[in-house]
Amino acid sequence: MIDYLTSTNYGNELADQLAKEAASGSEADIAYNKIPKSAVIRELKEECEQEWQSEWDASTKGSIAKTFLPIIRDRLSKRLQMGIKQSTTVTGHGALRCITIDLKL
Repeated sequence: MIDYLTSTNYGNELADQLAKEAASGSEADIAYNKIPKSAVIRELKEECEQEWQSEWDASTKGSIAKTFLPIIRDRLSKRLQMGIKQSTTVTGHGALRCITIDLKL
């Protein structure tokens, strides 16, 4: 029993010593320097969203769509079932455009 306690205590002491060396010293080699694939994908998506949003804000086209979807991130977070009626309403194309022109809206 005493041998077990001594060996366990020695293991803990050794682990403590190694942890202190790793935390304080910059001499240690880098053990892991790769970025996970998921982190790269997340960063690329964020950059694409930011670029898309800045282009969306700068564009003079799509003013009707911008009233419904002003922020790209909000649109991407929603699962919209876009059919012909919804896309016609949001974009202002199709028969709706003819009706609004006829009614002078």
